[in-house]
Amino acid sequence: MSIIGNTVKPSATSTICNTIPLHWLVADYKLTGTAEDDLNNFNGSESSATYAYDNDRGVVYDGGGSITIPNTGGLSCTYWVDAGSGWVFIYSLTIPTNLSINKYSNLVIYNKELLVEEQSTVEDIQEFIHNIPIDNSLVAYYPLDGNSLDNAISQADGTDSGVSYVYDNTLNSIVLACGSGNVSLPSAAGHVETYYWENTGIGWVHNKTTTEITSLTTNKYSNVRKYNRALSQAEIEAIYEYEKPNSTVCLADVQNIT
Repeated sequence: MSIIGNTVKPSATSTICNTIPLHWLVADYKLTGTAEDDLNNFNGSESSATYAYDNDRGVVYDGGGSITIPNTGGLSCTYWVDAGSGWVFIYSLTIPTNLSINKYSNLVIYNKELLVEEQSTVEDIQEFIHNIPIDNSLVAYYPLDGNSLDNAISQADGTDSGVSYVYDNTLNSIVLACGSGNVSLPSAAGHVETYYWENTGIGWVHNKTTTEITSLTTNKYSNVRKYNRALSQAEIEAIYEYEKPNSTVCLADVQNIT
């Protein structure tokens, strides 16, 4: 396995992305299984930290153990926290340095103080992303942005052999390039539909299939999502609008930079 090319998604030329440009970001902690900074600037550290699948926000830090955030020099931050009564969006001039007890998701640190409308933009973007079905119907999710791990946690990880992960200018993200290698994805319990992006050499296509995909070969692939129910048209459109080439929903790619 190898990773080739850039690891940061460049800002798109959209109103949303111009409002929250990439160069404002100091650090971006998704907290979806690691304390690493997706901008590769200031990785956090963990002490027995635990992560779990949350019906509202997908995989999150669930309060077990602790996460230490280093001094980034940032001037403000946004994050989501659940202290037991539901998720709340927080904007603060105080950067949290120790996460514990409560649930946390999407800690983003900025090198400036955000205006009220900019705070709302961040919240709106992240809320839009979570309109994509991430409830228990998502039985497996393979971003294929550097490995074949299942980000839904509910199913086993995939395995890859002889493949590369390359930066794709069209999707503005890291994608799987099989070449002569292959990726094996385990069968997901209760599978009904799979959605995925594929490029056979003539451009990216967003595919839907009721035949479960368990092997990827030859072509380029991105974002394989397996569901245990049929998705509504609105849900399908939400996935497409977020993941499509030159998507106007970014914030330096809130869902997945690397």
